[in-house]
Amino acid sequence: MNFVSVKGVKDIQLDGITCEMEKHNGAVKIVTLRDAAGHVLRVCGDYGVSVLTLAPPAKVKRWRLSGKLFGLTDISEDFEHEHEARSRRDSYDEAAGYPGEKLGLTIEQIEVEEAS
Repeated sequence: MNFVSVKGVKDIQLDGITCEMEKHNGAVKIVTLRDAAGHVLRVCGDYGVSVLTLAPPAKVKRWRLSGKLFGLTDISEDFEHEHEARSRRDSYDEAAGYPGEKLGLTIEQIEVEEAS
């Protein structure tokens, strides 16, 4: 897991928990967490407190082949390279007995979260 420094309270996304941060001279000195039941946790540091949250997942570009094969079967496959998606689309065309024709399957570039 990768973590990044929190710049402000709005960067902390915890369901049912509110957060308050007290800064002195630009450094976070106190972090107070409170849940819906009123329980409180306060973290203090004489020289500051590092407040970190999970970094957003990295995004990578992929090529998606999608559509409805013969109006019956939904197709959705992702490929690292465009030529792989085109090759797969061509193999569907040939298997269906329509080489060189497109069966209505489309190829588009998308962004997906990088697998860890």
